[in-house]
Amino acid sequence: MKKAVFIILCGVLMLSVSGCKVDSLYDFDKLDTEMTVMKGATFPVPSPDPIYLKDIIQLEGYDYITTDGGGNYAIHFSVPEVRMEVTIPNAIEGNRVPTDFVPTTYSFGSVPDFLSSDEQNVVPDLSQMQVLLNLQSDIPADFSVSGTIQTLKAGAVQRTYQVDNLLIPNGVRQYRLQEHPDGSANTVEVPQLGKLLSPIPDEFKISALDVFAEPDQFALVHPGRQHTIICSASVWAPIAFSENTRFKVTVPLAADLNLEQIGLKKAVLNGLVENTVPLDFTMDLYALDSNGKRIESIRFSQPDGSRIAGLCTSGLSLELTTDGDLRFASLVLELTASSNPALAGVFFNVNQGITLRDLVLELPDGILIKLDE
Repeated sequence: MKKAVFIILCGVLMLSVSGCKVDSLYDFDKLDTEMTVMKGATFPVPSPDPIYLKDIIQLEGYDYITTDGGGNYAIHFSVPEVRMEVTIPNAIEGNRVPTDFVPTTYSFGSVPDFLSSDEQNVVPDLSQMQVLLNLQSDIPADFSVSGTIQTLKAGAVQRTYQVDNLLIPNGVRQYRLQEHPDGSANTVEVPQLGKLLSPIPDEFKISALDVFAEPDQFALVHPGRQHTIICSASVWAPIAFSENTRFKVTVPLAADLNLEQIGLKKAVLNGLVENTVPLDFTMDLYALDSNGKRIESIRFSQPDGSRIAGLCTSGLSLELTTDGDLRFASLVLELTASSNPALAGVFFNVNQGITLRDLVLELPDGILIKLDE
């Protein structure tokens, strides 16, 4: 018995000098069987590296995902130039001009998970997309163009958009295709244009272009002469939160506490969390054994609520309890983001993320040491 007591007290002494604050309260009436030590002790927990939104949902490493001057993320790419040779016939039936147009396809290559499927259920809002369409013609008269745009996934057509009657005066004309027109000149409304890239397709295809002579223009051109129409386009789609945005963040807390060998009744994780993501988070804290398996018998609670508000810094106080002895090897903090209608349209930004600091594990009831075991 004396040897066992000596070993236990040595262990307590080692814990005491490891950086924790100790209020050693002993119940001498129970000294022959058990005692409580280190009541109110706190153990520092190393702060994990900041976790940024760009890492959580894979926003970088793709040629067509970029940022603007303010760090806001967007999808940006250019569609290869399409050239059509046009020969004005001796007669134009129904004002339509025959062309040698060949359907043109743009391939995306690798695609981020959050844009290619609902695996993380991120569901971004791309409704502020703009398609800049440049039309150039050397026909010495006014013509108009109508076109069909398609997106394909695994060879199947996902969506089809029809854009009609884009006037090409003699020379060059630029159009801006938008889901919600901003009133600027040469803006064309295309309903649900933001769905064009959600989920992002494997291919983007201009499947048809038709050229029409404007009324009274035929007399200005020379039948039989060959002309060229050039079509090019670029896409800029800011990536914004939608009211349906959901995702999870898992934060391992790398504290080597060695608390599997001693019995606790309660442990409290305290600290600060800085949230620069414009979403609220709910929190879950769970314990792992030395094999990395979750210990289901250990419960989590947060007396002051379990939400971290968006765009703020708040205190953290998470409590772990169990019916038996509280024994565990490490902790994991899980954060679940949930959006709301008020945040719709706020852009994903390179600086958004979660930072945890000043973390300590407190043992408010101390450690119960049973001397007869």
